[in-house]
Amino acid sequence: MIQIGAYQDAIDLIGRETTGYQELINSLMNIVPDPILAGTILGKYNNAKELKIELEIDPDSSMQDIPLTIMRENLVTVIGNILDNGLDSVLQSETEERKVRLSMTDLGNDLIFEVSNVRLENCS
Repeated sequence: MIQIGAYQDAIDLIGRETTGYQELINSLMNIVPDPILAGTILGKYNNAKELKIELEIDPDSSMQDIPLTIMRENLVTVIGNILDNGLDSVLQSETEERKVRLSMTDLGNDLIFEVSNVRLENCS
C-alpha cells in the first residue's frame, strides 16, 4: 500500500491489526495469567496466522490456578503439541473453514485443554 501511495489505507490497516492483536493479548492475560503458558499460546496464534488458520480461544476459558506440582516446561510442551496437531489437521483437511478452537479449564489439580477444528466437528 505504501508503494502505491495509499498511506491512509496502510495506516488504517496497521491500526486494525494492532488493535485486534492488543485485544487478544489482554483477553489471553485474563484467561491465562501465567506468562509462560500465555506466551506459548500467543506464539501458536502467530504461527496459525502465518498458515492462514484462525486460532480461536474460547473466551469462557479459565486457566487461573495451575498447580505448582506441574512443571511449566512440560505444560508448554503438551499445549504446544496439541495445538500443532490441530493446525496440522486443518492443513491436511479439505475443508474451506480453516479454524482451530482452544478451550481451557482448571479444576483443582486437573487441567483440561480441548482443541477442536471444523474437520473433527463435522465427523459423525
